[in-house]
Amino acid sequence: MVALARRIHMDSSDRYYRPTNVYEMMEHLGLESAGGVLPRLGLFYASAVRTCHQCERSDACHEWLKVASTSLHVPPKFCPNADLLSELVFDQPSAWRTNSMH
Repeated sequence: MVALARRIHMDSSDRYYRPTNVYEMMEHLGLESAGGVLPRLGLFYASAVRTCHQCERSDACHEWLKVASTSLHVPPKFCPNADLLSELVFDQPSAWRTNSMH
């Protein structure tokens, strides 16, 4: 699902495709990346993808994703999507999460 979402995100207007970490971040936080198809969540997901795509901290994010505990369901403070992702983590019904929060 993550690889498919990443391919779909490629914007033909971009001169150079720059991969984003937002899909891995959502997976790490226990968010279902397909949740963006829900009308009330679509704008949140689209905003997160756009912000991540423009972020200058993608290398730091990639490193954080490699070493962060899988039980940590909080995005890093340096992430420009931290507030938005935290809101999605805590507002979505647990059935929508890919990981259970303990």
